[in-house]
Amino acid sequence: MNAKNVYITLAVLIGFGMIIGGFIVFGGALPTNIRVLDIIVSCMVFFQVCELFFFPMVNMRSGAKKEVGMMGIHYTVIKIYTVLALIVLIAGIAADLSFKIQLFGQLFAFMLLLVGRFATLLSGEHVEAVYDSETAKTEAKVALRRHFEQIDNMAATTDLDAATMQRLSDLVEEMRYVTPSDDAEARALDARLHDSLDDIASLLRDTRANADAITREIDNIVRTLNRRKQY
Repeated sequence: MNAKNVYITLAVLIGFGMIIGGFIVFGGALPTNIRVLDIIVSCMVFFQVCELFFFPMVNMRSGAKKEVGMMGIHYTVIKIYTVLALIVLIAGIAADLSFKIQLFGQLFAFMLLLVGRFATLLSGEHVEAVYDSETAKTEAKVALRRHFEQIDNMAATTDLDAATMQRLSDLVEEMRYVTPSDDAEARALDARLHDSLDDIASLLRDTRANADAITREIDNIVRTLNRRKQY
């Protein structure tokens, strides 16, 4: 535990101690059950405030940064709970409300807090799911482009004619116009392109004997790539 965490922990513990001590010293006129309830509620409100100031909500190590999408709901829920809890607490003392009324009021505020936290988690899961989907689509395009580049580099070490070499290089450039997609047809075309590239890799082992086959396979790739660019 670093020095910053030590100071934060001490500040939080001192805060809890002051809340408990304050009710014990100055709340002697309150019935015991109400005083205990107020102590619990005050500590919960204090913890919510500490969470806002001392504990960073956004996990910078996470690529999704799902907490960013959760912040709006999270902060709103904390504000609503804090205001309701304090209103019930202050009204209970000022109007001398019964323990049952105060308990139900605090339970209602706490229920809203739980529902809000649940909604916050759902929002975070949605953000993370969208991020994972977009990442998967991008990685699929990157993998396909790398496959094209590997074949282009492999061809450069052979005695393949210049025109065919240029066509392979042009295919690498054409990958710039392929948009990441999770459409089923797009994934099928990606798989077909990978298969065609594997076939060319095998054909490049003997470029003279397989020159016509390489040309036909490049033609197939061009047609497939043109279809893939539609997605």
